[in-house]
Amino acid sequence: MNERRSAILVWIVAIAAMVLGAACCCGGPIALLLSQFPMGNDSWTHYSSGGMFVTHSPSLSVGGGEIVFSTPATGHGDIYLANIKSGVTRRLTSTDHFEASPYFVPGSRLVVFQREQVPSCNIWSIDLDSGEERQLTKGRFDEVIVDVAATGKHLLAMRSDRLRGRTTILLVDVQSSEAVELDDCFHAVFATDGQSLLATCGVDDPGVFEMNLNGEATTRLADGTAIDVCDEANLALVLRQGPPDYRTPDHDLYLLDLATKKVHPIAKGTRGVVFPNGKVLFTVGYECQAMTWEKDNGPPRKIDYPPGYSVGPNRSPGASVAAFFIMPPNSPQRTYDTYLFDSASEQFTKVNLDVTAVNE
Repeated sequence: MNERRSAILVWIVAIAAMVLGAACCCGGPIALLLSQFPMGNDSWTHYSSGGMFVTHSPSLSVGGGEIVFSTPATGHGDIYLANIKSGVTRRLTSTDHFEASPYFVPGSRLVVFQREQVPSCNIWSIDLDSGEERQLTKGRFDEVIVDVAATGKHLLAMRSDRLRGRTTILLVDVQSSEAVELDDCFHAVFATDGQSLLATCGVDDPGVFEMNLNGEATTRLADGTAIDVCDEANLALVLRQGPPDYRTPDHDLYLLDLATKKVHPIAKGTRGVVFPNGKVLFTVGYECQAMTWEKDNGPPRKIDYPPGYSVGPNRSPGASVAAFFIMPPNSPQRTYDTYLFDSASEQFTKVNLDVTAVNE
């Protein structure tokens, strides 16, 4: 009996080591994503017992008239659609599961989102007109939406297989649900209007590579990880991780000119987005101080920013506006307020949404 217990203990330790090893090898972004899925409980249980409500910022429709977002207002996590101008809000999901991180699918009436059914978190879609839901990915995995193509044909998801200690990037066909794993790829975003990818490849020396939709990497463009691409400006925002420093979440940020292949240093920061006018919005430190930067226009500038913890910005293709979730300081409900940032005026505007008034 003691030998059997010892064997089981060794097996458990080995699995834990594999998971930890995968997080360490793939770097901070993957470790952060993995940390959002507590073992043994769903994300709502984790939130309601004192954690954070884990979701991406709202997604803006093409044209910017509507947003979709997730909120714990119903007692777990549900997806809502809202008209920005009128504030009229409609609840899209009504299950008992935890649902988060919705994205509009350009050129369609579809929204994709994550649904967590312990022990799995998979990707689903919902038709805004009919309300029909469809499961796009399956299996006992933790899956996080990374990006949606401007064509509306594909999405990228990060899949964590905890039992095997393995993390992969999936290219998912939104219509057929066909999913392809991208080999030796630890992060990716769409480029050239969804016709190609900027992928992070290489464990020992990670770099940004051009990659076609067949998963074939070609030219290495820069060191680090591309975290946003603006096709209109032909620019990419690249984060380059240095040695771990637990005093700050910041890493080196660079702007990659996709036409000249030149890299321009910006500053140290965390999350960010590039706009069609070439302006970069990013945050610094645990306080999430907002900064803007423009090539050939001097050093980064601090801008007025609503206080609180922020979730990374979301921008739809071609938009000069990005959506933010910001949690006010000392919020007893630990829920987010919604803000829009206009890259021309550099102003934040609060969007007033009342999900408690939505008819069930």
